[in-house]
Amino acid sequence: MLDMMLSTLRNEPTDKMLPKDPIDPIEKAEPLEPIDINELVDHKLSTELVEPMLLMELLFAMTSA
Repeated sequence: MLDMMLSTLRNEPTDKMLPKDPIDPIEKAEPLEPIDINELVDHKLSTELVEPMLLMELLFAMTSA
């Protein structure tokens, strides 16, 4: 059984294991658009601060009713 497995491995062509298209190096990749830090901060503030504040408001309204 082991001999059959080893013979199968020996007969396997190596070109099947290699990728057909060469991978472009990072230097050739198109540069990404620059990130606007203000948009990033606005998004972070809106996702991290506004929703918890609304949740706290809702909890306050539920407990005081």
